[in-house]
Amino acid sequence: MKRILKFIIGFIVSCFIIGMLFPLKTLLKEDNYKYQLEDSINILNYKIDSIECVHYEEKMKINHFWNVISYIESKNGLYLIGDNGKAKGPLQIHKGVVTDVNKYYNTNYIHTDMFDPTKSRLVGSMYLNINSRRYLNNYNKYPSPQILARMWNGGYNYKNKSTSNYLKKFNKKYENNRY
Repeated sequence: MKRILKFIIGFIVSCFIIGMLFPLKTLLKEDNYKYQLEDSINILNYKIDSIECVHYEEKMKINHFWNVISYIESKNGLYLIGDNGKAKGPLQIHKGVVTDVNKYYNTNYIHTDMFDPTKSRLVGSMYLNINSRRYLNNYNKYPSPQILARMWNGGYNYKNKSTSNYLKKFNKKYENNRY
């Protein structure tokens, strides 16, 4: 009995220590897809790593964010390939984004999965989650939707001047609810 208790306590302590690098919910393989989706949705809720109910209004904000990004990237086209063959799907996701997400979340998406709108939004949210955690660690606050849009365009190097035009497009569509 003591051995089992020691194991459980050790497991909990280990999960706590490595929690930011490998969330406990990822260790619980049961219904892993659902947890990844909740984790990814939460960054746009400004609640990283909490598993709680996402209200309808919050889901609408998340959908609005991705609808705007999809419009900017591909005019909502489902099977577009851009950047000379390097970007795929409605969100124009590069292979490096898929690689980063797979490494961080221990998933196994492939680049052609990004043609699927649901998978591309999930991978996109997970990618923004990774960058948002870095942002939170550096600035002690969560990024705004505008910063998230710039991160989507330029990665964590979102302050790059090249992302300012992207931000203008994003703001125009995001604030007017038009896409």
